[in-house]
Amino acid sequence: MKQAKISTGQFFILIMLSRIMHVMLYKANTFTSGTPLMLGLLISTAIEALLAVPVFIFLLKREEILQTVLKNERLKTVLKALLALYFIFVSGITLYLFAEFMHSEFALIALPWLIIVALAAAGAYCAHLGIEGIARAGTAVFWVFIALMVLMAVVNQGRYDPLNLIPVRKSDLKMMWDYVVWDISSCRWLPLTLGLVSYLKQGAQKAAIGYLVTKFVLIEGVLLLITMILWTFVDVPGYPILALGVYAKTDIIRQFNAINMFVWALNCVLVNGVYLNIASASFKKKNWLSVLVPAALAAAFAILCYKQIIHLTTDVQNLIMLVGIVLLGVLVPLAAIIYWRVKVKCEKLRQSFYRQ
Repeated sequence: MKQAKISTGQFFILIMLSRIMHVMLYKANTFTSGTPLMLGLLISTAIEALLAVPVFIFLLKREEILQTVLKNERLKTVLKALLALYFIFVSGITLYLFAEFMHSEFALIALPWLIIVALAAAGAYCAHLGIEGIARAGTAVFWVFIALMVLMAVVNQGRYDPLNLIPVRKSDLKMMWDYVVWDISSCRWLPLTLGLVSYLKQGAQKAAIGYLVTKFVLIEGVLLLITMILWTFVDVPGYPILALGVYAKTDIIRQFNAINMFVWALNCVLVNGVYLNIASASFKKKNWLSVLVPAALAAAFAILCYKQIIHLTTDVQNLIMLVGIVLLGVLVPLAAIIYWRVKVKCEKLRQSFYRQ
């Protein structure tokens, strides 16, 4: 196994940035109430906690499990290939959604395909530098994002109205269910844990617990903030966090949209760097080719999706994400735990037999 290279705190930062990227790119045509999303987040987080049980146990007994399971080279190869395919897909979808966001909100900056290529190249460079460098840069980006959210809440010129927190109505149930599915499909940290396990120090299970708590508090707080300022009386099509920036103004900064875009772009590069680094592990040698090939595939996939040559609806995207999460983030760790327990029991029985 490789020597551990990132701390528990850095691992926490990386999986948080992956989730924040997903939240940043959340888009809706219209809102009538934010309350269903807040309740949906509570439900999806509870489901996510259940899905995380195998990964938590896997992290708790990581050394013993890996020593038992990863002796099979063929199994390691298949697992790396599956992780590579999954994270090339995730990287491509992220690039596609980000290009869509840029074209929708900042159409004059650059052509969408050029944005995709530039971000993929930057992500490949980060992947080549290694997880340790990405984790250090990610720590700064994470705290910049937190500071930005706090600043927008403090200087926001919108009116905080608790009347926006209306009860969930029957007509809101579909919106709530859609959000639950969408949020669960963003549990990429489960496969991410499997992909980064060789870099983790002991105690990474604390990061998993901290992530679930922080993710819920942070996103629930953002939803509460947006709901109280914008919803019910103000229609918010498009990207809610970006809309929040319109109402955040200071004497120096008239709107926070440009700052949001800059922070989102940095996060997109770093998160894609993590995805591409994991995808590059399927190559026998770590070099420029090992990161450029996944980056090129992700960029090509993103461009084809943007051009509608490959047409993937949101439901199809969520389904593929969920399949990958259940397979790589739940079933694989669970199978590894069961295999390890069976091996341990068989070894104990064998030793007991010889002593008799």
